[in-house]
Amino acid sequence: MSKAKREAGYLFEPGTKKDDPWYVKIQRLDSKIFITVVIIAVSIVLITPLNIPVFVEGFVLEVAEWIESLEPGDVIWLSQHYSVGSITDYGAIYTSLITHIQLKSGALKALGRDVNGDGIPDGLKLILIPMSVDGQIQFEWQIKRTKEYWPDNIVYGEDWVMWPYQVLSDFIYQKFVNEGFDKVYTKDFYTGKGWNELPVTKFVRSPRDIDVNIGQDATTTARIWALYGKDPIDHSPHKYTKYSQSGRRRPHAAAYPVQVWDSAAQAVAMPYYTAGLYAGFFNGVRNGGEYEMWLNTHYYIKNNPALGRVPLNTGLGLNTLDAMNLAQTWTFTMMIIGNIGYYYQRRKGRVT
Repeated sequence: MSKAKREAGYLFEPGTKKDDPWYVKIQRLDSKIFITVVIIAVSIVLITPLNIPVFVEGFVLEVAEWIESLEPGDVIWLSQHYSVGSITDYGAIYTSLITHIQLKSGALKALGRDVNGDGIPDGLKLILIPMSVDGQIQFEWQIKRTKEYWPDNIVYGEDWVMWPYQVLSDFIYQKFVNEGFDKVYTKDFYTGKGWNELPVTKFVRSPRDIDVNIGQDATTTARIWALYGKDPIDHSPHKYTKYSQSGRRRPHAAAYPVQVWDSAAQAVAMPYYTAGLYAGFFNGVRNGGEYEMWLNTHYYIKNNPALGRVPLNTGLGLNTLDAMNLAQTWTFTMMIIGNIGYYYQRRKGRVT
């Protein structure tokens, strides 16, 4: 009998016999076939998303409902410093946050309330703070992906602003408190105007005027805003136990920031959240995809029902989740089939 008749050949590992049962051949499938299936599946959903519905976790609902509770004139400090390479983990969260804030802001502004007395109806005041050069690039990407969905009454300089890159240290935060934001941020990113020249920031003088602080990957943020924020609190280790949830009894204070973490850092972030040092928490691409789902079910484009719902995948969150889920499903399926085959082999005495 020739070798060609004895062995199954390509698609299977060398030594696989043609007359081997199916479960043996499945176990001995060439790894290149396995990897090729994964690549094809992932590529397909990245091009044409399936948008598989996902369960929206309490973490996402907590922050979304907080933003929904804000009132005209409330100020949101949104900072980011992640690299372009982390877009898959963070992009959907920030894109959904910006879109949600602007849609809510447009609805509040339509009420016509002038809270600060400058003659302009107030929505929310969104201040974008890049803490790295990549932070600026990412904000620009997120704005371009979502701006067409914002209400028409949202105006740059009145309702939102972006400032150039600035490293934020303890010294700078102390400078914010003692001298004001205008001594650090002198020219905005798009128009070159000063802090006090723009309606969105001219009444925001120090961290005490910030209502919601949203930051990223920084345990020090909790300490800094607990010290300098709108509602200072003593977070000394001796005062609160790990799971006391001290800060979350008063969640609408800047002293308790919303934190955005990558998918691999949940173990680092959770103790801060459960102890109450974070008022809100996002965990990587999973929560980003969930936020996209929440936004799609709660808001229309430009707040106009005739234009349809805000599209899914504004930040590629559900798209990425689809790809991850398909790859994992294929892996789990093959693991199950392999174990079934192993069981049959043992029954027939082929393995020990």
